[in-house]
Amino acid sequence: MNILNQTNESDMNLCRKYTGKFFESPGNLPISYIYNGKKYKGLPENSIVSRRFIDANIIETVIAGSIDDTLQIKAECLTYRDYPVVEWTVYFSCVPGKEKTEILENVLGADIFFEEEAAPVLVHNNGDFYSKDGYTIGRTLLDETAEFIQSPSGGRPCDQAFPYQRILFDGFGVNISIGWSGQWSCEYKGCKNGFIFKAGQEVSLTYIKSGEIFGTPRMTRMYFNGDEIRGINIWRRWFNDHVTPRRNGRMLEPKSVICDNNGGIEWLEATEENQLSSIASAKELFPEARMWWVDAGWYPCIDTEGKKEWGVTGDWRPDPERFPNGFAPIGKACKDAGMDLLV
Repeated sequence: MNILNQTNESDMNLCRKYTGKFFESPGNLPISYIYNGKKYKGLPENSIVSRRFIDANIIETVIAGSIDDTLQIKAECLTYRDYPVVEWTVYFSCVPGKEKTEILENVLGADIFFEEEAAPVLVHNNGDFYSKDGYTIGRTLLDETAEFIQSPSGGRPCDQAFPYQRILFDGFGVNISIGWSGQWSCEYKGCKNGFIFKAGQEVSLTYIKSGEIFGTPRMTRMYFNGDEIRGINIWRRWFNDHVTPRRNGRMLEPKSVICDNNGGIEWLEATEENQLSSIASAKELFPEARMWWVDAGWYPCIDTEGKKEWGVTGDWRPDPERFPNGFAPIGKACKDAGMDLLV
């Protein structure tokens, strides 16, 4: 094990230097939003702050307050004791007893001025778009003239954009993640002695009814000393320790995957009947298969011309015409065949 790729005290001190102020008072958390026509930064000063240990290495800070007796705001923040990482997600809801809030708009899960004299390099990525040019890394110098804006296509978080970026200074860097499975957006703008970073859902203009919750993307920031390779390795170690799913305390093992879209584009021609038939055949022909895969197009996806189009997303219910009993019969068939179901 390379000790250079393990977190050290200087990494932790670097993280505290740049993020410690975020949690000193409710108004310091680096978010912004417009409510009822007025712009706000941070959480209200009437907020109550509480802290608890999630486990030996994670401390949760919850900041909860309200505006105008109509809008509740709660930030859930995590700081790590074993990695130089901070995270936060902010939730907006209607005050109990009220029917709905006023208009909430331009919500940014991160609105941060990063002060540093030397212009850093932003490392970004163009994501996946079914092309040999996908996942291409780009580098942009964030000097006073720089502006970089990125958002995905069609509500798919990695389609022609990638919600992971890296800032490289001379001798240290910052790994950034925008954790939201939807239409996020980010902006970097160079300015004198630093740069501005903004990120959130690309469009937010709404009111919130009683019982509803509006959440921002989870913002993750990791600070590291050294070069880019070290930053990559420390990120990988943190991700495997704290994010990668586990089963019974162990990392998931590779599984052989099998599928059958029955000849259509994506799974537009998939039905309960043909999926059950294919699973039964797969059990006989491929006994080593351990996962049945159903990709895009199983949901209701009719475009404006009345045609089925898998890119028309937004509904997690199986198409009732093709799957009148939902996915329960398919899940049972997979279980009987000794396979998991991946949707």
